[in-house]
Amino acid sequence: PIHPGTSVGVTFVINQELTNADDTETFELILGRAMALKIKWHNNDNLTILNVYTPNNTTQHPEFWEKINEKWQEKNLPHPDFMLGDFNLTEDSLDRALAKLDNENAISALRELRNQLNVQDTWRETHPSERLFTFYSNTNSHSRLD
Repeated sequence: PIHPGTSVGVTFVINQELTNADDTETFELILGRAMALKIKWHNNDNLTILNVYTPNNTTQHPEFWEKINEKWQEKNLPHPDFMLGDFNLTEDSLDRALAKLDNENAISALRELRNQLNVQDTWRETHPSERLFTFYSNTNSHSRLD
């Protein structure tokens, strides 16, 4: 670890009773911050998952998302089927209470990566006006970050 004792990191947990762990490949994209998993799914198909733990400082996001795209292309990975993790960002003021828009450069960089990788925010697409939060702070602010 870069900073032992801190909470930074991503991982995947594979249930070996449901999945053959021998048919998995992991790809480190950014040490402790982003990795991909490719796993056999339904015998002949592959499932690719991108897992991220984005820096708290949104000014670092554009470089973070660009580096993921660069590494994704270098490793010639297929479009991910799922992109998940802790984004430390809300793309829409609807996803935060008290409502506010996050850093526009960070939002734009995330959207650019999603376009490049051909993934979407399926929850927001399915629920365009609903508010649901995944993070509650002790300062009474709520966000849908993950």
